[in-house]
Amino acid sequence: MKDELLNLKDKIVVVSKNRSIEEIMKLYNQGFRNFGENRVQELLIKADNTPKDIQWHFIGHLQRNKVSKVVNLCCLIHSVDSFRLLEKIERESKKKNTTTNVLLQVNIALEDTKFGFKENEVLDIIKKSIIFNHILIKGIMVIGPHIDDEKEILAVFNRGYDLYNQCQEIIQHNVCIDTYSAGMSNDYKLALKANSNLLRLGSIMFEKTFINGKR
Repeated sequence: MKDELLNLKDKIVVVSKNRSIEEIMKLYNQGFRNFGENRVQELLIKADNTPKDIQWHFIGHLQRNKVSKVVNLCCLIHSVDSFRLLEKIERESKKKNTTTNVLLQVNIALEDTKFGFKENEVLDIIKKSIIFNHILIKGIMVIGPHIDDEKEILAVFNRGYDLYNQCQEIIQHNVCIDTYSAGMSNDYKLALKANSNLLRLGSIMFEKTFINGKR
């Protein structure tokens, strides 16, 4: 397993929530550079106490009143789930004279416990976003359903990939679709089958055999 994940390291965002700086550094020293947090305060502390070449991703639900703290710090926000949030990111990015890369979170399985746009909303949201000059829409993020049926999980990921391909057909100044973020520790192999090119892996990355450098 370790060799497989090392070979995928350019596709992995290490989910480091609730993990120590020491644990993060063990993976950093094995070549991992993309790390993701879902709480703004924890992100700020870790970004201040880790090497500056780490690429930080924000992967959790982002409240609009926290956007200013994330803009300019994260290379990618995975979890944009409303047009109002896009508007806020645009305003804060304009203030800081920067462009913020974002993914649209899509709730394909329509689970009540998850945030995200509905599948049939995404293309219109991207087209509506043409008014923004300080946001670059890079793709979509999908979370697999919390079920045991692998065929059903794969079907959701495949629908996400189909939507990703449809997004690529949209040509506008603030769209550059190259990222399909899907797959976590329990379902990343299914996500890879569906052509995910960015995995969000947490627990599997911090198993003792992995972070201690053993195979």
